[in-house]
Amino acid sequence: MPAYKYTDSKGKKRWYFQGSYKGVHYCRRTWQGKPMLTKIEALNAEYYYLSQLNYKEANTYLQRYFLYELWDEYVETKVIKDTTKRRFQMFKNNYLISIGHTRLDVLKPTTLLEWRKKLSNKNITVDSKNKILANMRNLIQYGIDVYKLESNLIAPLREPFKDYSIKKDNKKPVIFTENEFNKFISTFENSYLDQLYKLLFSILYYTGLRISELIALQFKDYEFDGKLHIYRQWQVINGIGQFTSLKTDNSKRIVTLDEITRFQLEDFIALSKRIVKGFKMSWFMFYGAKPYNEQKIRRICKEHCALAKLPQIKLHGFRHSHATYLRNMNYDEWTISQRLGNEPETASKIYIHASQTDDEEVAKNIKRKS
Repeated sequence: MPAYKYTDSKGKKRWYFQGSYKGVHYCRRTWQGKPMLTKIEALNAEYYYLSQLNYKEANTYLQRYFLYELWDEYVETKVIKDTTKRRFQMFKNNYLISIGHTRLDVLKPTTLLEWRKKLSNKNITVDSKNKILANMRNLIQYGIDVYKLESNLIAPLREPFKDYSIKKDNKKPVIFTENEFNKFISTFENSYLDQLYKLLFSILYYTGLRISELIALQFKDYEFDGKLHIYRQWQVINGIGQFTSLKTDNSKRIVTLDEITRFQLEDFIALSKRIVKGFKMSWFMFYGAKPYNEQKIRRICKEHCALAKLPQIKLHGFRHSHATYLRNMNYDEWTISQRLGNEPETASKIYIHASQTDDEEVAKNIKRKS
């Protein structure tokens, strides 16, 4: 390999390129010993050097590279979890191996088409085949972007595999009626933590927020006017929790609370100010300097469904429940979509000025049992 990694005395890893021109070793000489941060920089430096010397290998340097080496380089550019690394290694060992030693300069669409046919004959699920196909597609696209491979190489990899088997009807999601929700919420007691969970699940059921939107709520997002301001969500990416933008532009919205949920939230804020040391309005509503883990909320939900002797509902099922609740109250699809933060039909956008008024009307008509 003309590009190689070197670790200096300080433990820093840098890339260099090496080779010969008319017998003269030119490693590092071109850039006066300055190392490269990435392999791509080293390869580009070598290519530039050969081009400047009008060296015949300048236009054929891909002859020295194989597809499996391109995969290793592609993986190095990714910031991924250990589980993903293992999955990538399995792709290399099990599915790239058949064409991994193909030189990049002789790689043809027919080679990739033949690889695809072999993959289609594998005794694995269609979903697994499409994930493997996506890995190969990303690899070839990387080669096109970085090494200027022929763009037609991507053509055999574009069409996903299709499942032509007869599928069983998907199981409908569990949703709660209001009576079932009241039965569920009655399993919580009167401790501070139980009041927190009562509030959490009440907001989920009576507003239809996505769980990522609810986790991102801070006390300051409520201005004691009966309205929650939804403008971001909380997601865990590569093991790191962070605020991200909402799913769609329409998801940025103001959701009006019904009267009981509003009092429930304001009472909880007042209680928190009294008994929690160092309470701040900048804290997460659920709860503290860091938000609750979604897995923990899911576990609490499962435990209390069992206590109430109700079917297990997913956290997203509360959103479905709210939509069904509004539909049973004869609200139109536009009003429901605005409250849930879904994208409305284009033809319905003429009613956008009435959306907030409709949302306030929804809250007034929610008749919770005290």
